[in-house]
Amino acid sequence: MALYRAIGEIFQSIRDCSQEGELIIYTNGYEHLCFPVLSVWIADQPEHANLEDISTRSCPKCEVEFHTLGSTRWSPSRNHKDYRKRVKLFREYQGNLRPVEYLVARSVKTLFNAFWDMLRVNPYDLNKPDILRNIYLGMLKQMVQWVQASGFLEEAQSIGEI
Repeated sequence: MALYRAIGEIFQSIRDCSQEGELIIYTNGYEHLCFPVLSVWIADQPEHANLEDISTRSCPKCEVEFHTLGSTRWSPSRNHKDYRKRVKLFREYQGNLRPVEYLVARSVKTLFNAFWDMLRVNPYDLNKPDILRNIYLGMLKQMVQWVQASGFLEEAQSIGEI
């Protein structure tokens, strides 16, 4: 819970700007009223599931059941507005456990998520590049292909440097 409260505090400035806007001076010298929003989050699937506070054996984008992960069966998308509404309903009527049972059935583990309060942002649609797998390994693959294509290894081997 502390992680989500901390993220909520960090996101507060973004939430304020996305509601009220902020004047930003562009390179042409003119000021423009901008409404910045969160558009990317760097995390792999387990990290993203942890940040969303859903089961790590769940899909961060849809409500697919674990035993059908990877299948072509359609599953509904996660709906953070609906989740937030059910949390509010539970808090108003604490004796009613149906909203909590609904969330648990969808692998949601908490009644608070810092991403839920972000305006014009669906946390499940954020671009989530994984820096290790997408960038570093992709760059390594490109570099190896470039070295092989250049003939550098064969040339070095022929003159005895390798």
